[in-house]
Amino acid sequence: MMVVHWKQSDQHSLMLNINVIVRMRKIAGGGVLRDRGGKVFFAFYNEFCDCDMLQAKSSSLLHGLKECVARGFHSIQVQVDFALLVNLITSNRNGKWPLCSIFTSTIA
Repeated sequence: MMVVHWKQSDQHSLMLNINVIVRMRKIAGGGVLRDRGGKVFFAFYNEFCDCDMLQAKSSSLLHGLKECVARGFHSIQVQVDFALLVNLITSNRNGKWPLCSIFTSTIA
């Protein structure tokens, strides 16, 4: 088990925190963009139909990244508590998973 907690962003960047919850067989996800002091710039929430945790987390992350770009926020840090998703995005072996190429182009 690993302890997960909110971490302040670096001095000059913003933190996009993504989370997903499963409750009564329903999956919902969302996120919030904050500065170092905790000031909220925006938040979002989505409900998902037939999908697993990886799809819900990745969809929430993609939505958050697109929202950041659309609002002019380009220098951000991302915090997500799902190691599989982090490993897929940061590995060089992501070609078999279509969303990784979308993340890579969004991040670049």
